Parts: sequence; structure tokens; C-alpha cells
Amino acid sequence: MSAPIALCDTAGMTNERWLECRAHGPKGTIPYTVGGSDVAAIFGVSPWTTPLELWMIKKGRMKAPIKANQDQLMMGHLLEPIAAYWYQQKTGNMVYDDTNLYQHADHPWALADFDRRFVRKEDDAPGILECKSCTYHKAGDWAEGAFPIYYELQLRFYLSVADVEIGAFSTIWGNNPENDLAMPSLTRDRVKEDMIFQRLDEWIWSLEHDKPPTMADVKPTLALESLARIYGASQPALPTIEFPAKYEKPLRKIALLQEKISDCSAEIKTYEKEIAAHSVRIAELMKAHQADRAFILDIDDELDVGCNTYEYCSNGVDSKRRQLRTVPLELLPKWHEAIHRRRPIIVKNVERLRGNSPDEFAYLRRFGVSSLCAVPYFRKKSAGLIGVDNPKLNVEHTQMLYSLARIVAMELCEMQFRERAALTARDTEHRDALHVHVNMFGRMEIIAHDGTLHDNAFQGSSSYNLFAFLVLNRKSEHPLYQLATMIWENGESENPFSSIRNVNSRLRKTLDYIGLGRLIQVEHKMLSLNPAYVITTDVDGFDELNRKILQVRNAADPDMAVLRRLYEQVLALYQGSLLPRQDHYHWVMAKAVAYQNQYLGILNDYLELLYKERQFVKVQKIASDSLSIDVYASAMHFHLIRALLATGSKSLAKVYFRQSDKFLTDEHRRELNRLFMNAGV
Repeated sequence: MSAPIALCDTAGMTNERWLECRAHGPKGTIPYTVGGSDVAAIFGVSPWTTPLELWMIKKGRMKAPIKANQDQLMMGHLLEPIAAYWYQQKTGNMVYDDTNLYQHADHPWALADFDRRFVRKEDDAPGILECKSCTYHKAGDWAEGAFPIYYELQLRFYLSVADVEIGAFSTIWGNNPENDLAMPSLTRDRVKEDMIFQRLDEWIWSLEHDKPPTMADVKPTLALESLARIYGASQPALPTIEFPAKYEKPLRKIALLQEKISDCSAEIKTYEKEIAAHSVRIAELMKAHQADRAFILDIDDELDVGCNTYEYCSNGVDSKRRQLRTVPLELLPKWHEAIHRRRPIIVKNVERLRGNSPDEFAYLRRFGVSSLCAVPYFRKKSAGLIGVDNPKLNVEHTQMLYSLARIVAMELCEMQFRERAALTARDTEHRDALHVHVNMFGRMEIIAHDGTLHDNAFQGSSSYNLFAFLVLNRKSEHPLYQLATMIWENGESENPFSSIRNVNSRLRKTLDYIGLGRLIQVEHKMLSLNPAYVITTDVDGFDELNRKILQVRNAADPDMAVLRRLYEQVLALYQGSLLPRQDHYHWVMAKAVAYQNQYLGILNDYLELLYKERQFVKVQKIASDSLSIDVYASAMHFHLIRALLATGSKSLAKVYFRQSDKFLTDEHRRELNRLFMNAGV
């Protein structure tokens, strides 16, 4: 590489003239050019424009759109010198202006002008500085030395044009340079650079040969916005586009997720109010102790660390929350002991720790703590600390701290209950927010993206009955008046129409604990499950396993290993009769009996297979367990007695035979008598 070519000085240029120079060079002799802000768009990662839109502008087939956020852009321009100033102050690197427009030595279409240049303090190495600004909600993009990909592409392009090895950003989003400023840096990477310029070469070729790019890799929302700018807004006179039926499901999902976004926003506001309430309380705490800082520290026993959850600082005191995201309790053994013994932690003078607790001393001094007072709080399986740093009053008076600890513990428990009511750990097999799995054998269990809901979470039997019926008959819509006869077979409801609506309302609230508040829908006085959700059940799984078993059995040469695995899967799936809480309802009874008979038939075949393989102990266990499902199952009594005989437990087998005689069929009784005779019993 060689040094870039300085084309012209842009100082004092009008914006129109500057744009002309950027587009075709100062003499207008370059047909097509690429600037730093174009690179992300060419790669399809720009949040503002698409490759096709930029291509149309470069070809002169459309004008560059007027940015809607002109004031924001102007503010960004005005903040550039402030960002540059703080970069120089914080790093010691010398920052200076360079108003030249440069041309790449090897790629004449590559033009660049830089926000600032700098000279690194330690070695006088030259660098390129990009000055940025953003809003608070974008500050996370710059956390821990990170930077957005679209800005990285821009800066790497500049390093190549300028032929320098280092670059940096100075990004601000607030008025506190301690916390509201990010200064990540990067070094030149020839591999990435070659990749970038190969793509840019292809882009210039597409302009020269009139080959417009596609929208294949562009985000759909941005693509639609860009197409509207290119081709104009829709016209009322234009024909309506009819979406094929295959798009109905995705469109329903979009609508559902948009509704969930709205609900989440409302929930966030609720939690923000609760956090604000905590802030008020710890502010009062800090005032009572005249402390520099009040805090709430949550303890994670598994990781043995604390996390600074809330804090309130007096005027002129810097926040420590970021630095104290994780507090290693191994450095603070006395704290650990005090928490578990439910004792206060009082440090009147941190200097006294220097000799006895050097790790604790060093840690507290690191964060400017000269004294401290804190008390533990507890809620179920977790604990925490509430305290103040550098109190000037009431250092040993912990009454207010303990009072606040009790309040906070209660509130946090309430928050946790609301978040996790009726929930268990998330099921990794159901990560899709619109995928719901329902187990109905033995006990009902609803597994969703946000957790698992058990049958004991339902308020009363009516909502439980309604949900079970809808799932079991989910391929149909059901008139409200008919549902009442399914839910109250004994005619308990005087006003069925109104009652079913009330039950549906309670059911929705229950399902909302796991994010399924919109699973039930009512349209035209018809109740059904929302088709936007993908619903699977263990009943479906049972039917599929039964089909596979029949297929293997009917094969010319059955694969016994495959058959054994299928039998074991059925055994694991069938955890009891179908919806036992409702097996007296006519819409459950017949199905429950049918599935139980299918299960016992499959189980009988499995036990026969195990018996032939001489796995007698396994036969005993499975047969015994199955009798808890159906004590009247003759085959299970038969298999159990036969397996006892085979293991030599003749006396026990004889006793069990006499006790279970009333459950046995004549055929089973004759076979067992024959086996007893052969065994000499």
C-alpha cells in the first residue's frame, strides 16, 4: 500500500459542493464512487438504507431521500467536537482535524474524509477517529468495547484509504463522560479488508454493467420502507394484492406477537414503578444515615457472588452499580458468614481491616468505601444485603435497615410469585413462543415457552374442564351454548351463556401465567384454540407410536430391537388414564377407556417379549407398576405371578395367585395352574 491521494480540501465548502465531490470527485471525472457511509449499505447491514436504494441513487435514477431525522443528524454533527474533546482528555492521544478528501491509492473509486485524526500517546502511531453519538437505548451496542457492525465496516474502509494501522470511536449518549462515553478501538485486519474491497469491487462492477442488487439479505421491514422510497407509496387505484393461504399462519403469528409486545411494555412499566418505589426507600435510608450511597445486593449462592440490584447515590458520588455487577463473596468471608447467621455487617473504619482481612480491605478501598453498615434479608431460597456506604450517622443503628429489609423481601417475593406463578423451569424442547405441548395422561400439564402449568394451578374445575375439552377437540370450533353442557353435565349453571364467558375469562388469566393469554379465542359466539399456535399433545404421540408398532409388527420380518424401543416409549408416555379428573364426563370416558385398552394391549405384548428374553425381574416391576393404573387388568396380574414363579418365588406367587384370583380370566387361571403344577407347587 501507498499513501492516499489528497483530492481537495473540503473546509468552507457548501454541503451541495461537498456532496458533488463525494459523488464524482472534485473534477467530476469518477463515474461511480464509494464513501465510508456507503459500505454498510452495500453489505446489506445498514439500518437506514438498502443496497438497491443506494444503487438507484448512484445511478441517478432516484434522488437521495431527505432524512426524516434532520434535527438528530444536526445534533450528531454538533456533538462531534465534544466527542473528540473527551477522547483526547481520557486517552491522552492528540486529536486534530483533517479536512481533506482522500482517494485510495489502489482503488480510485474509494473516497474518504475523516471526522478526526489522532496520534497515539505511547508510540506516536497515527490513527483515524470516528466521532459518534446515540440515544440511551442504543448505549448497550457500545458496552464492553463493542461497536455496531455497520460502523466497523466504515472505519475499516477509512483505515485502508488512509493506510494507517489503528482506529478508534468516541461515542457519547449523555452528559456524564464517566458513564456515558465509549471509546473502543480496533487495529487493521488485512483479511477483513480484502473481503470488504472485493465486495466493493463487485458493487462498482454492478454499477458499470447496470446489474442492480437484490433485496435477498435485507431485513423485511427495511426492504419494504426502501421499496416505498424507490417506487413511491401505494396508490388507492392500484389492484389489491391477495396473499396466498400459506401466509395466513405467519400473519396471524405477527399479529399475536405484536399484541404480546404491547403487553410486555405494560409489564415493564409496572416493574419500573416497583423499582422506583425501592429507589425512594433506599434514598430515605441514605438520608437517615447521611451516607454516600445506599444499595441492595442480591446473593447468588450457586455462583457465590453478589449482584448490585438497586442503588441510590448522594450528589457528587459516582455510581458503583456497573463495577459491582458481580461481587465475589470469597473475598468477603465475614460477609458470607454474617448473611447465613443473619447478623449485621458493620465496618466503622475500613483501615482496621488492613491487617486481619487484607482482601476485604483492598476490595472496599478500591471502591472508595471507608465505612459500611448492612443487614441481610431473606426470601425462600435466596438472600441479599441492604446497606449504606460511608454513613456519617447511626453507623451501628440497624433498626431502619432491618425494617426496610423485611419490606423489600416481601415485595421481591411478590414480584417473584407474579413472574413464576405456576411455572416450572422452561422446557428446552418448546422454545418457540407459539409452540404449546399438553400432557393429558395421568395429570394435565401445559408446557409453553414461558414455563409449565400443572392442573392444580386452575381456579376451580370449570376452567380446567373447558381447557381439557378444547384441547381434546381442538380441530373444531364450539358454540358457547353447547360448551355449557360439556362443562356442567349436571346442569349446575342457571345462565350457561354468561357462565361460560366467565369461565373463559378465568381460564385466560390462568394461561397468561405462561404467556398463553391469547390461546383461547372467541369469534361469532364460537370458542376455539387460536390457530396461530402449534399445539401438540401426548395423546398425539401415543397415536403415532401405536401406528409405528402396528407397522413393525405387520412386517414380514419384524425388527425386535425397534419394537422394544417403541414399547419403552409408550411406557414412558402413558403416565395414567386420560384426564382422570374428568373421566366421568361422557366426552372423556369413551376415549379414556379406548386408550387404556390400547396401552394394556401394547404392554401385554411388551411383557411377553421380556418374558421370552428371560427378563423376569423387569416383568415383575412393570406389571406391578401398571396395576396402579388399572387394578382390574387381568393380564398384569398374570404376568406378575408368572414372573414370580420364573424367579423361584413359588410361595409368594401362590399367595398372590389366591389374592388376585377374582381379577383373573379363565384362560389366565388355567395357564397359571399348569405352571404351578410344572413347578411342583
